[in-house]
Amino acid sequence: MWFELTKDEEHVIIPFKRKVGKIGDSLHITLPKEIVEALDIKQGDIMEIYVKDYKTIIVKK
Repeated sequence: MWFELTKDEEHVIIPFKRKVGKIGDSLHITLPKEIVEALDIKQGDIMEIYVKDYKTIIVKK
């Protein structure tokens, strides 16, 4: 992993580029392995998506 997450950091920026794909009528993006592992994301987890000032924030619930 080329980045490190610490619990006392207020903001963490992990830059990745992903191409938007299509499944049926829906668009999707994939999460990089590094983000999945860092946030311990599992299939079936609930993610909240916020858009503010043209920026997207995804929060694991």
